[in-house]
Amino acid sequence: VLQTLITQKCLSPHPTKPSNKDPDPNNPNSNPNPNPTKPNYMTRRLTLQLLSTLLLNRSNYPIMIRYISSSSNLVTIMCLLRDPSSHITLEAFQVFKIFVANPRKEPEVKKILVDNRVK
Repeated sequence: VLQTLITQKCLSPHPTKPSNKDPDPNNPNSNPNPNPTKPNYMTRRLTLQLLSTLLLNRSNYPIMIRYISSSSNLVTIMCLLRDPSSHITLEAFQVFKIFVANPRKEPEVKKILVDNRVK
């Protein structure tokens, strides 16, 4: 669920731009938000803060190990590092540091980190 909330904007190939049209009151399918599943800035920021807090909590160590063993989670966090908002980038960096600090990285995670070393 967290990953879906965080990545909806990040991984969409063609982000939709909000339209200036008002919703049609006669059309029940008319929605002022063209992409209602795209989380807003505060949702992404608070979700990243929560994720960071959960992963760094000592009692959640097994969950952290499982999370940082997934290459798809690393790709998601790396995508968020390119977010235009400096606050989102900072929160994503807090999680990214956990991936980097892991001494027992999975081969896929290690490959992604090595391939993107320059970036």
